[in-house]
Amino acid sequence: MRRHLIHIKQEKYPKTPMTFEEIIEVYKNKEIASKFIMSRYEENDKLYIDTIVEENFAYSLFVYPTISNAIKGRNHMEQCNYIVDGTFKIVPISNKYKQLLIIHIIHADHAYPFIFILMSHKSESAYKNFLQYLQSNVIDLKPTSVITDFECSLRNAFKRVYPTVKTVECWFHYTNALRRKDTQIPKFNRDKNAKNLFPKFMYLPLLKPANIIEAYSILKQDAMDVKFVNPSNNTENFFKLFINFFERQWMKKFREN
Repeated sequence: MRRHLIHIKQEKYPKTPMTFEEIIEVYKNKEIASKFIMSRYEENDKLYIDTIVEENFAYSLFVYPTISNAIKGRNHMEQCNYIVDGTFKIVPISNKYKQLLIIHIIHADHAYPFIFILMSHKSESAYKNFLQYLQSNVIDLKPTSVITDFECSLRNAFKRVYPTVKTVECWFHYTNALRRKDTQIPKFNRDKNAKNLFPKFMYLPLLKPANIIEAYSILKQDAMDVKFVNPSNNTENFFKLFINFFERQWMKKFREN
């Protein structure tokens, strides 16, 4: 069955390009271009925009014209809020492709993906280049705010192209990072006190900014009281490694900002 499906796919779709140069060549084919460049819903608008190859990075850009046209038609006073996130699992299997970056616009409490960028690198210069290309050739996003993960290069690129944008870090990515660290601490999940205290660190960003440092100080003090006896019969603290990580990764940046 699997082989049969693969055979059907091979007959219907072109061979997957393994480099950005191959992407350019694929879309030069008129038959392929007629099927895969144009939007299904906007007769005269493209879905595939362009592939840019520079010395230090490359990317291919795809934009849903229905949504981009709606954004262009907005009142200039309306706010434009976006979510930007990358995925790695669905990119073509090639060492030339690093991630697929997706830009969603938030409307009526829903997120609608409409810009897709297949990228070779996650560098600030690559992010800045595609944002400037979008702005000059496709659509000026004019973002009021952008929700991203904690990747500095992406946030910096938005700030450079759109100096007035408000960048907001994603709580989902924050809690995932804490959970990954949680699994690295020996016996952490076996202690009742540690398990009860840990979620409170995840809720810190939901407090008012003025209250976060004070709340963290209280949590840190409580955490340092949660201890266990190691195999050498010495008393150790469950949260010591976690607190060091949390201070370095989160609180230092929060205090600086």
